[in-house]
Amino acid sequence: MKNILVNDSFHPCGISLLKTKGFNVFEGSYNGQELINFINSKSIGILLIRSATQVNKEVIDACPTLKFVGRGGVGMDNIDEVAAKKKGIITFNTPGASTTAVAELVFAHLLSIYRFVSTSNKLISENPDSVKRLKKELANGRELKGKTLGVWGTGRIGCEVMKIAISFGMEVIAYHPTLDEVEFTLEFFDTALDLRIPISPLDEFLAQADIISLHIPLNDSPVITKDIISKMKKGVTFINTSRSGNVDEVALLEALNSGKIAHAALDVFNGNTELLQHPNISLTPHLGASTIEAQEKISDELAKKIISLVKNQ
Repeated sequence: MKNILVNDSFHPCGISLLKTKGFNVFEGSYNGQELINFINSKSIGILLIRSATQVNKEVIDACPTLKFVGRGGVGMDNIDEVAAKKKGIITFNTPGASTTAVAELVFAHLLSIYRFVSTSNKLISENPDSVKRLKKELANGRELKGKTLGVWGTGRIGCEVMKIAISFGMEVIAYHPTLDEVEFTLEFFDTALDLRIPISPLDEFLAQADIISLHIPLNDSPVITKDIISKMKKGVTFINTSRSGNVDEVALLEALNSGKIAHAALDVFNGNTELLQHPNISLTPHLGASTIEAQEKISDELAKKIISLVKNQ
């Protein structure tokens, strides 16, 4: 039980904490049969992973010493939780550790799109003499204040996005398939304001939002489909920092080409070359939780959960 494999990159703070508590910590980057072989060769009882490692049924069935699998981050889609439960393996994640990082990335994309930040950087670096011309050509930027942000998914990250949006002076609407309203607390210096945002009907949500930001777990099939896009306001900005499988990328490309979606920002994507090279797209390589602060929180939270779980066994 004391042998731990940290199989993806983790901040050293959590690893140090585990070592001080007497755990034998191995670090690696294994998948498939290599992962199985290492777990069995070292009698690993605890496996800590990020998004790169696939803990599927084959791994679970082949590793009898495995008792805990911890995922640093929000999703659990790279762990076969059904197979794990059948084997008595406890699985857990760190859903709150990366909330701020992901929410702030949404606005990094938004500000870049609305004020042509990445476009300006690219064009000026290619032609330093173009500054005067670009100042006129890119003079039609937009402000976030007064725009309507539609947040699809009202978990921790969705609520944090709404809090930031309110601080920008944006109108906020929300959609969730099973809720009537969402509650959260907006903190500003020494003031705490409890807010309730009613859940909009889907068609109304789609028609009203100037910007739609997606914050849902991975679904079996895309939720952003051609039909859903057809109900959006023309010229909408669409942002996905959730999972690539939640979006029909062919439909998204068609909407970008037609102007139905004016701009899209993707932190997750499947690699459609035409989509990734579209002039009206903003891209990051799955950086949602990639801040120093988030990495520290993820590592620390995982370590503390392991210490608590093992103590209570």
